[in-house]
Amino acid sequence: MFQKRRRTFLGHTVAALKKANVIAGIAAVMLTAIPATTGALYVSTTGSDAANGSFTTPFRTIGKGISVLAGGETLYVRGGTYNESPYINRPSGTAATPTVISAYQGETVTLQGPGVNTSRVKIIGVHYLNFEGFTITNYNQGLYVNSSDHINVRNVTIHDVGQEAMTIHLDSSYVTVENCLIHDTRKWQYNGEGIYVGTGSAEPLDNTNNVTIRGCTIYNTTDEGIELKPGTHDCTVEGNTLYRVNLWPLSYSSFIKKCFRMNIALRQITWIGSDWSQNNYPHIGGIEVDQSVAGQQHWNSNPNHKIYSNIIHDCTTAISMRTGGEVAFNTISAVGTYGVYISNPNNDPYVRYIWGNDITAPTPIFRNGGTCHAYRK
Repeated sequence: MFQKRRRTFLGHTVAALKKANVIAGIAAVMLTAIPATTGALYVSTTGSDAANGSFTTPFRTIGKGISVLAGGETLYVRGGTYNESPYINRPSGTAATPTVISAYQGETVTLQGPGVNTSRVKIIGVHYLNFEGFTITNYNQGLYVNSSDHINVRNVTIHDVGQEAMTIHLDSSYVTVENCLIHDTRKWQYNGEGIYVGTGSAEPLDNTNNVTIRGCTIYNTTDEGIELKPGTHDCTVEGNTLYRVNLWPLSYSSFIKKCFRMNIALRQITWIGSDWSQNNYPHIGGIEVDQSVAGQQHWNSNPNHKIYSNIIHDCTTAISMRTGGEVAFNTISAVGTYGVYISNPNNDPYVRYIWGNDITAPTPIFRNGGTCHAYRK
């Protein structure tokens, strides 16, 4: 009788190889199902701040996670609502390994403030940080980025806040705001911008620069959807969609009376008119590029802001350009007065390049001062 020969490959039997493949497959599934814990900490509404912050024994508060997170590590926040106001003043990462504070993938994480008249989420004095995936609501201001650089804010939703949704200021630089959703500002009083870059003219000098706002959707803001303040420079606003910005009722007193008669909250009323800027100053844009010098704020060179490929509709004036820079490839429609309003409050020598835009407006491009090369598509 002939003995049945076992099939081999490089000295291993086929059966052994098959068994090894099965074991490897199981291991791969296990690794996929359980997130890596090296260099990562976790927060959960079911956790405890006395725990060690691992995937299986997470912290309870974001504040605790931030306090022990090392530079270049990741803090994952599991799904749920967190009634706290994160103050992110550490830890900085590096260009190669940024610190990450992120909502856990596939889960909804809401940061809920104590009321629209107080508090905010703040990133201050940090370098190389990614802040991702959160919903921020019921604060006075949504998110502040102060004196920080190389910050990425991605996939964040901010809505129903007392004043502006997001502020980037105090000499911050290289900040990217990407794929964010912002709506329903000024639920208390004062201000109401979607994204506010820089500082008011009476405040100490602020040369915030190299801010990129990309791929965001902004609507129902009572002031500008995006404003670049005097003193800022080299910012890019590209690929965003803005509509129903610069809104405020024509008659505030009658509006409040209507709310009272109908016994409904302010946020339940559909905006029914224009804000002060639209009623009396139609040169205020949904995207507002302010002059380079005002009060304490100044940048003594061309600010060179770039406004590219945005979609803007349903407002009075789409873009206001008060200093040097470029406005190109934007799509503008359903505006009440101007597509692009060009002015020069400082009598500066900087050129405003306006070209390649698709504008449907009573006055597509209006020049009220300033050196301008304007080419309408």
